[in-house]
Amino acid sequence: MAALAGKLGAVYNNYSGTDKSKLIADFQDDETWTSGAGTQADDATNFRLGTESIRITSTADILLYSDQNSASFNLDEFEDTSASDSADYIYAVFYVSDSTKVASVLIGFDADATYDGTNAYSYTITSVVDDWNYVKVKKSAFSSTGSPDWASIDSIRVGWTGQSTSTGAYVSFQALYLVDDAYDLILSNNTAYTMEAISLFYNWSVDENTNLVESTSFDDEGWQSSVATVNQFTVTNEKYWVNGDYLTSLGTDVILLLYISTTSGYRHEGTAKLETDSINTSVTELVNESLNFRGEGELYYTALQIIDS
Repeated sequence: MAALAGKLGAVYNNYSGTDKSKLIADFQDDETWTSGAGTQADDATNFRLGTESIRITSTADILLYSDQNSASFNLDEFEDTSASDSADYIYAVFYVSDSTKVASVLIGFDADATYDGTNAYSYTITSVVDDWNYVKVKKSAFSSTGSPDWASIDSIRVGWTGQSTSTGAYVSFQALYLVDDAYDLILSNNTAYTMEAISLFYNWSVDENTNLVESTSFDDEGWQSSVATVNQFTVTNEKYWVNGDYLTSLGTDVILLLYISTTSGYRHEGTAKLETDSINTSVTELVNESLNFRGEGELYYTALQIIDS
């Protein structure tokens, strides 16, 4: 059993509509990505959507990239055709095998059918961590060359530049999304959710458990043995009571974001059901509400980076 604790967190609704987001790429088999440098391959080990991501493995300390050409995206509107402005975000989700060997990660959108950077928006991410990275870049923060147009994007480039010792390291790209600035994007249990926060809390703890079932047999010579069957996590958090909304939400699916630090985006996130809601009051203190959630699927660790300029 592993126990975690932190101070800040948020509860999000399980909203997965498309009026506040647009899928640009999820790097599955139905998309065509062409390798320009480095070794491109499907990654069926590190993925958060579908069955795979696209892995670009280093062969030298150069820009290693893959392109999707002859694409057609209007990134000035969301999936339901409502307008998107320059305050909205492009989300890039990718996995890094060894951050010490990654100098930068590139995301680019070109107005030409074949990506050449002549009429393009691009952003170079210079700080990454091992494991999963969530980077949300405000559209206005992208650099532009030539005469690109968010309403007419015809090719995309994802890539990374290695250090001099980067051969064999890799970055696996999982998702590119356009998301409204009032919402957040979470990938949980192979599903993408565009969500709005419905509650914040000031204290939380997590217990991760493996259910062990006894499997002792006569061949064990008197020693007990067991097998692991089901993994699960439970979350307890505390917040100041505002109203009785949660009392009507027992059993409801939500998304939990559990922040490790107040100064960075390191967090745990996962889907859960509200199991119990306890309200405690005192004459001399604010009314506290203690919520207990039972996890649905895996609890993920990610690092979120927000780039506004």
